[in-house]
Amino acid sequence: MAVKHNIWEPITLNKGGPKLSHLCFADDIVLFGKVSMEQVELTRGILELFCWCSSQKVSYDKSCIYFSENVNFSRKRALSEALGMRLTLNLGKYLGVPLLHGRTKTEDFQFIIDRMMSRLSTWKARNLSLAGRVTLTQSALTSIPTYIMQTMRIPLRVCDKIDSICRSFIWGGNNSGKKIHLLS
Repeated sequence: MAVKHNIWEPITLNKGGPKLSHLCFADDIVLFGKVSMEQVELTRGILELFCWCSSQKVSYDKSCIYFSENVNFSRKRALSEALGMRLTLNLGKYLGVPLLHGRTKTEDFQFIIDRMMSRLSTWKARNLSLAGRVTLTQSALTSIPTYIMQTMRIPLRVCDKIDSICRSFIWGGNNSGKKIHLLS
């Protein structure tokens, strides 16, 4: 209602683009608004009203506030203290997906490569047939990046590394020599 009545000032994703005031998922909410003390007071009031209506509480220990780089640090600190939430410079991950606030870089997705390599380290490839390695790769290894790929675009360099890891496991599973890669 605050957005509808032009009290809440949402952010604009780009010039002439849509306005964004909030995102909800399950019991989590991300609020977007103008950087001002008035907006902070409005946010606090809306959260209090929500808590009163729903008999739920805001977990201030788990909540944080993030500002764009254009806001000076003293203003960030003052607004975060007024809202009663800790200031963060990095949003981290949500449901295993990094919440990036800039261009995606190869190193942002190193965790995928690390997780795949960790999973591979527990497997005994030489004890598996070629068909077994293919099945294991398709069912377990390629499922690691699939979830992240549904929500964001992964750099081509990372995709190439994922492909390389899968091929190396399939074709190099037996250290007794090179395998022949047949095209079907």
